[in-house]
Amino acid sequence: MRTAAFIGTLILALLIVYGFSYIGRYKNSLKKTVYNLLLISIQNWFQSLFLLIFNGLIIYFSFTSPYALLTMIYFLTFGGFSVINLVNSIMIKQVFDRIERVTH
Repeated sequence: MRTAAFIGTLILALLIVYGFSYIGRYKNSLKKTVYNLLLISIQNWFQSLFLLIFNGLIIYFSFTSPYALLTMIYFLTFGGFSVINLVNSIMIKQVFDRIERVTH
């Protein structure tokens, strides 16, 4: 049961990581969007793994202790959100550029 919950959470996290960028870039039905997001995640497993670990570590370090929470609040207030989004955007843009290069 725990394994199924872990796999479900992992799939949901991958859909969230790529989802908003995909919806902003392409126009599909919900079923086709979810299917394409799963294919993108599988085909680009290195970038997907990096994005999951990167975002997961930020969340983990934010909530490990009260001191870490205060540190992350300070860091995120003064530029952290933009750095995190920059890293995510660069990785996701590489994935979409590779997909568009193959299809065109």
